Amino acid sequence: MLKNIALLIIILITLNGCNQSYIRKTNLDYAHDALQRGDAEAAYRLAEDYLDDGNEAAKKARSVINNPQIIRTALSTFSKSSLKNSTDKYGQVQAAKLEKDRLALFETIADSIQINTARENFEFTFPGYLSNSAQQAIVFAEKEKAKKKLAATEKKHKVEAEEKRIENIQIHWLDARNKAHAICRSEAQCRKMFALTQIFISQKAAMKIQLATNTIIETYKPSSSYDVGAKAIKTPMKRNSEEIRLHLFCSPVQSELCYKQEREIYIAFPKFISDKT
Repeated sequence: MLKNIALLIIILITLNGCNQSYIRKTNLDYAHDALQRGDAEAAYRLAEDYLDDGNEAAKKARSVINNPQIIRTALSTFSKSSLKNSTDKYGQVQAAKLEKDRLALFETIADSIQINTARENFEFTFPGYLSNSAQQAIVFAEKEKAKKKLAATEKKHKVEAEEKRIENIQIHWLDARNKAHAICRSEAQCRKMFALTQIFISQKAAMKIQLATNTIIETYKPSSSYDVGAKAIKTPMKRNSEEIRLHLFCSPVQSELCYKQEREIYIAFPKFISDKT
C-alpha cells in the first residue's frame, strides 16, 4: 500500500514537472530576463508592445519599464541614429509607420521633456509625418518609389557607361592590332625586319622565345595572369614582298589590363621596325 502511494506521488510530481516545462515564455518573461542581465534596451523593446494591451499585461510591462534606466534607454531608441537605422532596415514608409506606433506607446510612460525630444528626432527623420500621417504616408511612398526608380536609372547608366568604356578600349585595341605589321620588299630587307621583330619580342613579351624559324617567332605561353606572350608570322606576298604580322596573347582574355598591355605593344611594333630600317 505504501509503495503504491509513493509511486503515485512520484508520477504526480513528474507530470507536474512536464506541465511546467511546456509553459511558453512570453516576451514579457524575456523582458524580465533581459532586465536581470542588465540589457535595458532589449527589456524595453520586448515589453513596449504590451503597454496598450489589457490591464494585466500593461501592468506587468510597466513593472519592467518603470525605472529611470529603462526610460533613458527607451528614449535612446528614438535618437536620430536609431531612427535612421530603422529607416535603413525597413524603408522610409514602413519605418515611419512602425516608429510612429512605438512613439505613441513611449508617450504613455515618458515625461514631457522626453516626449518632446523623441518627437523632435522623429520629425527630423520623418518630416511632417506626425502632423498629417495619412497624406504623408502617400508622399513618403511616392518619394520611396521615385528614389528606387532613380537608383535603378543611375545603376543602368553606370552599367551602360562601363560597357561603353570597355567597348572603346576594345575598339582601340583592335585598331592597334590591325596596324601591328610591317611589309618588306626585298630579301635583305625582310631578313633584317624579321631579325628586328625577334629583338622586339624578346624586349616586350613577358615570356622567352621558344621557337624562331625563317617564318615564325613564338614565345612560350604565359604562365601567369596578365603576362603577355607573342608570335610573329612572316607571310609571302606579291612581287617578292613579305608581310610580318604580330600576334599577342594574354590572360584573362578580354581583361582590361591585357587589352592595355597588348595595345601598347601593338602600337610600338610598327614604329620600332620603321625606326630601325
